[in-house]
Amino acid sequence: MTNYPEWKQKLILILKAEKIHHVISTDGSPLPHTTESDDYVAWETFKEKEALATAYILSSIDKNLQSSCDDQESANDVMEHLEQTFGKQDRLARQHISLALFSAKMHDSTTIQDHMMKLTKLFSELENKATLFELDFKIEIIFASLPDAYSSFIMNFHMNKVVVNNVSELTNMLIVAESTIKKNKVVSLVTEKSSQGSKNKKVKRTKKSKKGQVYCL
Repeated sequence: MTNYPEWKQKLILILKAEKIHHVISTDGSPLPHTTESDDYVAWETFKEKEALATAYILSSIDKNLQSSCDDQESANDVMEHLEQTFGKQDRLARQHISLALFSAKMHDSTTIQDHMMKLTKLFSELENKATLFELDFKIEIIFASLPDAYSSFIMNFHMNKVVVNNVSELTNMLIVAESTIKKNKVVSLVTEKSSQGSKNKKVKRTKKSKKGQVYCL
């Protein structure tokens, strides 16, 4: 089950709607000694709800998983079994995705659009595993992953208190910033080459002038 957190979240919503979600977190009270008591009625009601919850759980998983739950005696036992089987795997998967997200850095050969697609995918994978992020936190992670060339953009973003509604809006702004950064690089290179060319011409003139000098003895 690769989507265990999502499956669990949906299951709990269904059980809450049926008002039986509490049975998956407790085994209830033991069987009373007599059937002529309020305790027995409460126990019987709990068992009916537990049977319904178990039916919901088993009907939402594949047959192989259903077979692995045959030895479980209660809805709580079934959920603990699934948590032990898939919960640990899911936590490990979240750790790997989180590591990739927090260590992501944009390389010079990568476009901002490709970089943002990569980060958006990692955000989505974590959110599918029940890890939610505030938009402001996402923005800070994105900014931390950008190279120094975007430092002016980041500074202006914070100083002007720019508001974006989602990551897509920020991506569009970064694409515009990327275009400006590239243009500035081209202008800088042209200026540098022009300056270097002027220096070379001065050196040549100086050398030529020296050759034409007449020395008096």
